[in-house]
Amino acid sequence: MLLFSITVAFSWKLVLTTQYTWLDEGDNINQVAPWLQVQAAQWHTGHFPLWDPHQQAGVPLVGQVQPGTLNPLNWILFSMPLDNGFIQFVSLNWYWVLIQFLAVLFGYMLCRDLRLSPMASVLAGCAFGLGGFMGSIHWPQKMMSALLLPLILMFFLRVLRSENTVANAAASGALLGASFLGGHHNVPLFFGLLMVGLWIYYFLASRSAPARKLVAAAAFAGCFVLIAAAQIIPAQELGKLSLRWVNAPSPVTWNETVPYSVHNQFSLHPLAILDIVIPGSQRPAFIGLVAVTLALLGAAAKWQERTVRLLSAVALAGLLFALGGRSLFHGVLYAVIPTLDKARSPDVAIAIFHLGVVVLAAYGLDSLRSSEVSPQSLRIAIRVLSLAGLFLYASLIVLVNLRPPTTDAYTFLAEAALVALFLAGILLAWSKSRLSSRTASLLVIFLLLFELNQVTNYAQQPIQKAGELHRLDDIASFLKERRDLPRVDVDDKEISFDFGDWYGVDELRGSLAAALKPFADTQADAHFPMLLAANYFIGRNPKRPEQISAFEGKSGLRVFIDPSAFPRARIVHA
Repeated sequence: MLLFSITVAFSWKLVLTTQYTWLDEGDNINQVAPWLQVQAAQWHTGHFPLWDPHQQAGVPLVGQVQPGTLNPLNWILFSMPLDNGFIQFVSLNWYWVLIQFLAVLFGYMLCRDLRLSPMASVLAGCAFGLGGFMGSIHWPQKMMSALLLPLILMFFLRVLRSENTVANAAASGALLGASFLGGHHNVPLFFGLLMVGLWIYYFLASRSAPARKLVAAAAFAGCFVLIAAAQIIPAQELGKLSLRWVNAPSPVTWNETVPYSVHNQFSLHPLAILDIVIPGSQRPAFIGLVAVTLALLGAAAKWQERTVRLLSAVALAGLLFALGGRSLFHGVLYAVIPTLDKARSPDVAIAIFHLGVVVLAAYGLDSLRSSEVSPQSLRIAIRVLSLAGLFLYASLIVLVNLRPPTTDAYTFLAEAALVALFLAGILLAWSKSRLSSRTASLLVIFLLLFELNQVTNYAQQPIQKAGELHRLDDIASFLKERRDLPRVDVDDKEISFDFGDWYGVDELRGSLAAALKPFADTQADAHFPMLLAANYFIGRNPKRPEQISAFEGKSGLRVFIDPSAFPRARIVHA
């Protein structure tokens, strides 16, 4: 209840007011909300949403991965009451907060399982669930894909400690498989590679009998395959039939390798390592000065413990992989591991780095509470934080006079300076026994939340933007009353979101990242809308002279009937 209360208070914009939404702009409003809507609509009619009839003449939902059709947490959202047939914004906001809460809870559970104190575990849970990758990635399907990482690692560490080895190995594998159901493949794939490395370490370091090691590994692999296959196999089958747009000069087929230049585009830039402590251009890298300082203190104080060394290796591996094209590490794996090229965003491996850092931060807080941090390490931390804060403030005085602020960069620098000085003050007072361990720990947690707030809640936008989704209600109502099986083509300069999925009206195209190859090969043809029976067009002006205006909505957009469209027909392979 405490963790839930902290999460709700931290996410006050979304659930304690009705003014804000995470449906800010871009993909969330254009793709994600329509994906969730089409599935919720089918769920309420008693159908499990395997098929989307409203885009590209029909596409499978499961094979697209990102709609998260097989994710049981999404089923809770789909079951929520609809408002005139539409998924409610209040439900979407609570859905977002539920994801954050579970991440906080799972981070807390991992630390408690490592016998860290409740106070330190709360700090780590909040850092993982409310900050870092989970707090700033701002796509629910990507958040879902990283949600189970603490539990996967928790059960594996039990295996490493020889606690009920086979059962815990099976649980770790099952949860890794479940992470593939979350809605995105990148983080689970990268974490799967990490787990391979951890299992190699287990075989080399564990003194258990070889047969027991093999049984445990088989239980892990078997449970992983049985669960992940539900998502991986449909994704592969659809991928083999499709063209995919990957930011390369041209779309690629399944048999074509995603160029490494694309991976370079989505790699963490070395300069962005500063974004780990000061928000910048790559905000998903941010975890904050509080977490990083405590992690360094924890690693120094507890380095003799194997778990701490292992967590440090996990964090380092995640950071090196996130650098992508800027690190030899990623390039070698890209070259030798089949299908790794399909995961074109190495920067999201920063989630693995954050997982290691937040648990080390919990070790750091407990080490401070038990006075295991050496006085020299503590003095160094206080001095570095103080100098960093003063340097940032001095730099800001110069920068503001040389170049007036045009973005929020100066605000982020000022807040980082403030956090550095506050943290230095807390550590100094703690070291001088001016604060009790309990009071100092609470202040550190409050400071962590204060620091994370500047990034996690920064992007929440006024709910009016999401209201754009309902500006075409009258046009959709007109089309649904028609009896000639409407399929609409839209002016994508006027309608950026997936009109068909949101309103339950068949749409010619839609904004999918991939398309069936016959569809993609044909869509440039002038006769393409006619062949696929696109008998309506939505725009301000007709697309072709023969189109006839039939309805004008409040938005100023009009519906045009296209008399050249062929009657609707079932398309077969031969």
